[in-house]
Amino acid sequence: MNGLLLENFIQLVSFDQTVRSLELEREALLKKIALIHEQKLRLVRDIEDSRRKVCEFQKNVDSSELVMEMLDGQEADKKKKLEMVSGSKEYVFLKSEIQNINKEQEVVEHELIDAWGALDNARKKLDISTQAVAVQLDSIEREVVSVEEKLKAIDIMLDDHAQKRVAFVVNVPSEILDDYEHMRGIVNNPVVPVSQASCSGCFYPAPISDVLLLRKGKLLPCKSCYRILYFDESDRKSTRLNSSH
Repeated sequence: MNGLLLENFIQLVSFDQTVRSLELEREALLKKIALIHEQKLRLVRDIEDSRRKVCEFQKNVDSSELVMEMLDGQEADKKKKLEMVSGSKEYVFLKSEIQNINKEQEVVEHELIDAWGALDNARKKLDISTQAVAVQLDSIEREVVSVEEKLKAIDIMLDDHAQKRVAFVVNVPSEILDDYEHMRGIVNNPVVPVSQASCSGCFYPAPISDVLLLRKGKLLPCKSCYRILYFDESDRKSTRLNSSH
């Protein structure tokens, strides 16, 4: 690769690096939106759970009221029979049944009071939670709008970058571009200069033969991390070969 082609390639790499922060910011915003939606789902599920509890407590109340209504009917029926009875034995029997019904009524009445109390508390908690969640959801929706606006702005800038990038790509040989795009999908810094005869990405020493080729403007893969290496003219002194080696 001659000096001009190397310069064009480094310009492409530098251009891509200028928008890396935008790509990272976009990834962070997408993660943020995902977390916001998870938070929204949790809030909605919490409200649904509270509503289910209210329904369950309401069923307990309805069930106890139904039992109480049935017992009241039984009591009324026994009392009517008691008024019409003539024998003492039957009278004592009906009296005993009424007393048993009254005991059941007392138990169910306590259950009903507890059920009404639980239902009342559940309704109050639901009202408080619904109001609090409404405020939170409103805040979440505003945050989502803000994040989506930022994403839209970043997407516009990235589209602009993609259009401008064509001018840099056209001057780079396809075989080099393919290797670059491959490594670009693996690491954040796919192209690095050699520094003191070593890869400045993973610090693996480059063979002397490779350093010589790099100094002539050739691009080579690192033997360790496979990043694309190039020779930076500003590093010429530090990469000077030691004759003792």
